[in-house]
Amino acid sequence: MKNVLNHFPKPMAAAVKSDLNDIQHAETRAEALVALDLFKEKYGVKFEKAVTCLTKSRDELLAF
Repeated sequence: MKNVLNHFPKPMAAAVKSDLNDIQHAETRAEALVALDLFKEKYGVKFEKAVTCLTKSRDELLAF
């Protein structure tokens, strides 16, 4: 989570952390994938490096 947050301005940290928690604490893999897709849509254009950092380890992140 810290690696992803490093790609965002500090004032955005609380909102981004909340979105990351939606992924991390999803009850099912399907819900986690939906939350991950929402994260990519929300931040992908302006913060591409952050999204890449998050999605490169997608399988490990979504291991249940």
